[in-house]
Amino acid sequence: MKKMLNDYATRISKLDVDKLYRYPKILYILFILPIIFNLTYMVLDIIKNNFMLTTKSFIAFLICIFFESVGLFNSLIFRNASVKILNDNINFKKYINYYKFAANHSMKSQQAFNNINHLLAISQVSFYKGEFENSLLNLEQISLNGISFAKKFNIQLSLLYFQILSLVYLNKKEEVPEKLEGLNRLYPQSNSQRIKQKKVVKILQAIEDIVINQVSNDYFDTAEPKNRLSRITYTYYAARNAQLKGEEARTRELFESIAQENPELFYVQEARRYLEESYIKV
Repeated sequence: MKKMLNDYATRISKLDVDKLYRYPKILYILFILPIIFNLTYMVLDIIKNNFMLTTKSFIAFLICIFFESVGLFNSLIFRNASVKILNDNINFKKYINYYKFAANHSMKSQQAFNNINHLLAISQVSFYKGEFENSLLNLEQISLNGISFAKKFNIQLSLLYFQILSLVYLNKKEEVPEKLEGLNRLYPQSNSQRIKQKKVVKILQAIEDIVINQVSNDYFDTAEPKNRLSRITYTYYAARNAQLKGEEARTRELFESIAQENPELFYVQEARRYLEESYIKV
């Protein structure tokens, strides 16, 4: 079932940006109309029968549940599809264009939220391309004013994550502890958010060890990536960790495994550079 849903989201992620944004809204209207109709029928039927639940009203209720479930399912799939543009397709241009389109076509109540998502998308892509200064500049433009408490956690988590990563690669290590402290101070609203927060902290600490402190950290040797971009990321840091240990054969093997991935990724560029310097043709 999970694989089927994943494949469905992958196919949807290949839709054009405008369709990817508009289709969930069209589907919402298509699903909400029968729900309204059946709810109205159910209420009128109950009133007509002296406030007793009849077979007809019960069937109407089941129909409402069905359409609501299908609507929520499609909403979740389309939300995952937009994330897959980055995490599995690694299509930077389309990823930014999707959030730009959303920001330009959103209702006023969603404008601030979608503008933030657009800036976050630009910042993420800048980081993955190795444009760390540009990533940091875009992140600094993000303001959480007007954003609901329910949405703030994930935004703050992404914001601090890419700020810290950019600072690490800009060798501004004196600013990293303060940002890490801010990350630890975030207040998760659910167990899943708490798990995500702990995972992000572990990833950042491992990267800080490997990149700044130049000491071995085996986190990426055992962590399991959940998508293509994570696999490339984890492999890159596992290779750098092996390099710190003096394990040249393993370093080459790991860099070779990502050298044919999207060349826009700075991970891939550095892997190729290492292999070229090691006289291995990529």
